Amino acid sequence: MTGLTAGGAVLLMAALMAGQVLAGPAAADATPAPSDSSRTVNQELLLTDGSRLLGRIEREEGEHIWFRTVAGALVALERAHVRSLAPLAESRPASTEQARPAGTRLFFAPTGRSLRRGQATLGVYEVLLPFVQYGLSDRLSLGGGTPLLFGGGIEHPVWLTPKLQLLDRPNLGVAAGVMHILLMGEDDAGVAYAVATAGPAARALTVGAGVLYSEESPKAVLLLGGGYALSPRLTLLSENYATDEFGLVSLGLRFTGGSLSADLGMACPIDSDVFFAFPLVNFVWTVGGGDSE
Repeated sequence: MTGLTAGGAVLLMAALMAGQVLAGPAAADATPAPSDSSRTVNQELLLTDGSRLLGRIEREEGEHIWFRTVAGALVALERAHVRSLAPLAESRPASTEQARPAGTRLFFAPTGRSLRRGQATLGVYEVLLPFVQYGLSDRLSLGGGTPLLFGGGIEHPVWLTPKLQLLDRPNLGVAAGVMHILLMGEDDAGVAYAVATAGPAARALTVGAGVLYSEESPKAVLLLGGGYALSPRLTLLSENYATDEFGLVSLGLRFTGGSLSADLGMACPIDSDVFFAFPLVNFVWTVGGGDSE
């Protein structure tokens, strides 16, 4: 884990996590509302840029409204930027903000948050690795994928990604799952993991631990990552790993617009004799309600 703490990406992410929430499309007062974990969300506000806020109107004045989000931030908005404001169909807990697909994954790794029933993400990692994940219920999702191109003298691999959310709180989600790789004609491999995500969707920190398994001896792996919203459409991401043999640090940006998102970043192995970095390029489409990842 020492390699990770030495990585500039980790230090930068830790510094950002210590800051205040960036309120988004307009000036905001980030002073938290009185703590009340049992309060319910009763309004959904949709902005003209496709962003969605859950909470309630606190006050109105002329062409401005002040909207208190479930994260506790008081956001000042011009009416011209508001596309719609409607009551939710039913009273839901404050953790509904986490029901959005936003934050269910980092660049690759899952977080402690979950897709909701009927929501799905379809996308492609690194241009050649398509995947899909579907919410069977509010806590259980199932997905998979396979490379578009593959070589190396073994059968085409397919991976399966069941995930179960164990805890869903306003600012804490815990999940467990498996990424199991089927290597036709070869011994299967994969990683079994548990992961926790703390903080509101705008500035969340994710930690996790897992076991890499294959025909060789299993290996423990640690995960540290997170996301920090720089604006309603732009999020800073970091995803970092450590085992007893290698480490990996990464840093990049997620651009969102409606149901589509794009990740652009760089990753660098550490504790290696040769320094090199490689790009991270992901595209994801979210369907079945909610915003993009």
